[in-house]
Amino acid sequence: MPVISMFYGIIVSMHYLDNKQHHVPHLHARYGEEEEVYEIPDGKLLAGSIPKNKAKLLLARIEIHKDDLMANWSLASQGIKSFYYRSTQISMINPRVLKASYLENYLISITFSNGQIKYFNLKPYLHYPIYQPLQDQSFCAKLVVFNGAIKWDSSIDFDPDTLYLESKSTNEDIFIQS
Repeated sequence: MPVISMFYGIIVSMHYLDNKQHHVPHLHARYGEEEEVYEIPDGKLLAGSIPKNKAKLLLARIEIHKDDLMANWSLASQGIKSFYYRSTQISMINPRVLKASYLENYLISITFSNGQIKYFNLKPYLHYPIYQPLQDQSFCAKLVVFNGAIKWDSSIDFDPDTLYLESKSTNEDIFIQS
């Protein structure tokens, strides 16, 4: 059972040739001794139970990476062992967050462990249910750097890989894309 992603204690995997029990594209997520199975790309829970705050993080991750997950499912369901999942491949080399501050208009300034300063735009994420509390800009300002990532409370965070890959070198780049 190859691991395709690990974040905040959640281990995500796909079994090879695993289409007999659930009969749909799916992934397995373990947190400690607990496990859940989710249909992809829609994130429907098929079996199991993990803590709610971890399940919310996983559902957001499924939504964000559903194209990668479906490509991996296609390969895994054919028994092809050399499939690729973007965040697993690069999580070993991406820098972690050292310092972060909320600027304004859903923009965060981040200093990474490689010394690079980048800007992360929260706006594209605000429609996901887990991130809706961030629509309140005063809440956004309460961010905390924790274990190389950014979090707001026990259920809202962004992993270092997403922050590094999706942030821009200058805040002008952010506003051009918004």
